[in-house]
Amino acid sequence: MSTLKHLKNSFIFSSLPSFILLIILLESCASHKSINRLMQDIYCNKEFHLTFDNSSNFAKIEYTGKDHYGNSAIPNYKETFENSISELADISKMKIVYKDVHGFPSDSIIQANVTIKKIIWEFGFSSATMEVELIYELPNKKIHIFADNKVYMSGTKKGNLFKCLKNAHYQFIQTICQSYSP
Repeated sequence: MSTLKHLKNSFIFSSLPSFILLIILLESCASHKSINRLMQDIYCNKEFHLTFDNSSNFAKIEYTGKDHYGNSAIPNYKETFENSISELADISKMKIVYKDVHGFPSDSIIQANVTIKKIIWEFGFSSATMEVELIYELPNKKIHIFADNKVYMSGTKKGNLFKCLKNAHYQFIQTICQSYSP
């Protein structure tokens, strides 16, 4: 009988850390997945053309917080920007397009030049949060967006930047669509 009790106890204790780790990893994807769900719920009769401002390539990733280990490659900002737009377009079924240059002005097309101003990656004990400041410049105004993504245990610069950009695009599109809704 004590052997059975020992097996039960060892199974609980050996699986509990695995279970906790699984919950933490799933939670780290929660904000990313909620953006995907929220994007599906936006209805907007506007088309979005987003261009990447090449000055964004000068935004350095600033590290703050606790010491961290490992070092992933610096991502190609423009490629990551394009991929974030492409994924949002696929998820939402909206007309969201990356453009190298803007076309002719149109009432049905929202054209924005997007600049990455600042990237901060703050490390905690078991998590890291990347925060990105962007400016969406429209012909008649500028919209400042602050987007973030939190990961637990590990993450790459490219993966975090990608998720931050998706978050920022979502916030921008939501802002624009709310201002045009009746």
